[in-house]
Amino acid sequence: MNDFTVTVIDPDRAADWQTIFGRTTVAVQSPVPRRAELPGHPDTKIYMLDLDALTSEETDRLVAFLTRRFNIAESDIARDLREQGVPILADDCIVTVSYQQRWF
Repeated sequence: MNDFTVTVIDPDRAADWQTIFGRTTVAVQSPVPRRAELPGHPDTKIYMLDLDALTSEETDRLVAFLTRRFNIAESDIARDLREQGVPILADDCIVTVSYQQRWF
């Protein structure tokens, strides 16, 4: 079980997560956002999706979704997931820390 999750609240992005995972809450690597340079979102805060918390079926659905969304080869998407991860815009979600006594 992952102690750090985010719930995506932006309606459009939440619909994407619902399509991919069947839920809008996903595990993230850290409850502390970091800065990133993303297309259309310069100097923005993000959380990183915890890919290790996904099942193989969820990973497959994520790859298929991103392949369709960006019209990029599935093999390239799979490689980029491993190398770069999946950023989640901090402004679009609410972070939750479970078992706070372990962390704070």
